[in-house]
This record gives sequence, C-alpha cells and structure tokens, in this order.
Amino acid sequence: MSMKKQGTREELAAELRNDVGYWGMIGNDKNLTAASEGASALENGVVNSVTVGHTTYVVVESRDNSSEA
Repeated sequence: MSMKKQGTREELAAELRNDVGYWGMIGNDKNLTAASEGASALENGVVNSVTVGHTTYVVVESRDNSSEA
C-alpha cells in the first residue's frame, strides 16, 4: 500500500530529515539514504516529489489554494 504526503518544500524536507534517524535506528539503509538524498533534493529545488519506501512526498506551493485568483 502506498501513501502520499503533500506539503511545502520546507515541511517535507524537515519531515524527511526527521525520518533519517528512524530509518537508521531500524537499520534500513536504503530508506535512510533515500530520505537523506530526498530532503537535500527538495531543499535545493531539484525535484518536486520524492519516494521513500511506500510514501511519496509531493510539494505543493501553498497550503491554502483558495486564495488563487
């Protein structure tokens, strides 16, 4: 089962940085690397989405799209 999380670039990068510790603690080097590299790619504006394990993190420019004209 896959999951999708949306947020600002900063929110998602921060969440991925927090997850790095978790992946290291349980010994999942593949997801540890994916989370670390994904956070860096989001922070640098290289990508707008990253997948770590079964979760895809997707950047949305604004949390409130109702203000768009």
